[in-house]
Amino acid sequence: MKNFLFLLFTVSCLGQQCVHKNLSKDFDFSVQAMRLGNKPLDSCSVKITIHKKSGEGTAQEIEFLFKSLYEESYKSYDAVMSHTTGVNKDLKVMDNDYGDLVVADLNFDNREDLAIKREEGGNGGPLYFFYLQNEDGEFVRDSFLTNSMAYFPFVIDPKEKKLVTLVHANDYQMAETVYKLKGKRRWKEVSQRLVP
Repeated sequence: MKNFLFLLFTVSCLGQQCVHKNLSKDFDFSVQAMRLGNKPLDSCSVKITIHKKSGEGTAQEIEFLFKSLYEESYKSYDAVMSHTTGVNKDLKVMDNDYGDLVVADLNFDNREDLAIKREEGGNGGPLYFFYLQNEDGEFVRDSFLTNSMAYFPFVIDPKEKKLVTLVHANDYQMAETVYKLKGKRRWKEVSQRLVP
């Protein structure tokens, strides 16, 4: 029984702190989540503290109050993914849910960026906040990716500098949307089509 109780405390993040040291080459992430109510879609307070592995500089904190998250969100230590270190990268993604915290180079500058789950969304899957790392190692929210793309891309193509999302459009089709980076900072939606 003691082993079972210990396991519960090590895999649940809700109300405690989960430290992820294997998602990034340069940073450690500490995630603390607290449910503000007891219903499935009650608000959830989430604070992510980012520490440089080198120990240099001050930690950055990203804190939000989320209004539409299921009870399972931010509960599991394993609900994370990293495209740079490979953690959970090959897991089968269900319902467009790539995890609560995802590390990937989203703007093709060889710096790790963050996607943070912000709400469950509809049948298209969860919506994300996107934070791009600047030259100083600070994560800054990208308004285009957060507000226009919103879903985590199922294709990240550094050669073509494009991100592709695939989201339920109706009962029998998906909407495939392609976003391209023009220059260093300007994103543009370049195509959208319905696919079976």
